[in-house]
Amino acid sequence: MKSGLLLLAGALCLAFFLSAGCTGTGGGADLSSLTYVTEDYPPYNYMDNGSVTGIAVDILKEIAADAGTPIPAGKIRMMKWDEAYNTALSTPNTVIFSITRLPGREADFKWAGPFTTQKMVLFAPKSSSITINGPEDLKNYTIGVVTNDAAIGQLKALGVPQKNMLADQDPAVIIKSLQDGRIDLWCYGQEAGMIAARKATGSASFMEPVYTLDCYDLYYAFNRNTPDSVVALFQQGLDSVIAGDNQSGTSTYEEILKRHVSS
Repeated sequence: MKSGLLLLAGALCLAFFLSAGCTGTGGGADLSSLTYVTEDYPPYNYMDNGSVTGIAVDILKEIAADAGTPIPAGKIRMMKWDEAYNTALSTPNTVIFSITRLPGREADFKWAGPFTTQKMVLFAPKSSSITINGPEDLKNYTIGVVTNDAAIGQLKALGVPQKNMLADQDPAVIIKSLQDGRIDLWCYGQEAGMIAARKATGSASFMEPVYTLDCYDLYYAFNRNTPDSVVALFQQGLDSVIAGDNQSGTSTYEEILKRHVSS
């Protein structure tokens, strides 16, 4: 899949960039004492045979294992995005991922990352023949968004009125609305959106990206009460996973990508 190859290429470029001057985790903080919350957002985080998995989940597990504090079953919890976001905001010792680091969120969390880059796009049904030439065109359409998602703020910044946005916690509901013509466009990550559409309907062939908002880095965000030393240890571990070589001659990060990104 072309989008999968683009994701892999972009992430490998990020790995090269972050590799300079990185070291291992050392020891110290108990990362297993934290609770990690996320949403169904493949290939970064998703359910597979009853277990939470994905690129971000595997990275998280590697970081914790390297620190000597493996994360117990049940400490990584899948929720709707709005619930996960509010839980991380209000509950001590909680980490949310995969999350875009935006100016409006900066002071609400402590941050570790980035671990990859995603492309935020507008999907339209192929049958609609919608063409977006620039941000001004977006004001003419009803746009589906996930509740509390970064897309809402980005669309507002481009001048899209709130009344033009239809929010729901469940991407599957938005996808169905797009299919049925109740909304004109859907704003979401390109890779995750294509996977979500296939999961919800059996095929993503009915829709296509018609406009790219931007590319965004994805992070892990820690509740503000988390000690700086814990966040620093996590960042050090993340850098080590991305840069480090395993016995096969590739980094652990590259091996994780290959497990979850379609070729």
